[in-house]
Amino acid sequence: MPPSGYNQNAINAILEITKFEYEKLFAEYDKSNLKEDEFLNGAIGKLEVEIGKEELAPSISRNIKIFMAENLKDLVNEIYLGKDKLDRSVVNGYAIQKEITQISDYLKKLKI
Repeated sequence: MPPSGYNQNAINAILEITKFEYEKLFAEYDKSNLKEDEFLNGAIGKLEVEIGKEELAPSISRNIKIFMAENLKDLVNEIYLGKDKLDRSVVNGYAIQKEITQISDYLKKLKI
């Protein structure tokens, strides 16, 4: 069982959802002409508009959007700092892909 006390399948499900959302985001970014931090700031803005529209109707979908918006804010901050919370390098243009790779690695290690 993970240190959080949550069932490993529950943790894996959140990681799978997060990975899927990052993969969708990367596909959009890959087609854009923006720098990655600019693209992410735009994506955060869109998510926050969607969250605001759903404010009166809390749902799983709304909470996932909140979760992703907060993750993206952290990722933009990591791009500006040039490193993540574990002092791993974060480079503008490669940050989304880094997140996808790290989540994939976690899933390989933690799969039941």
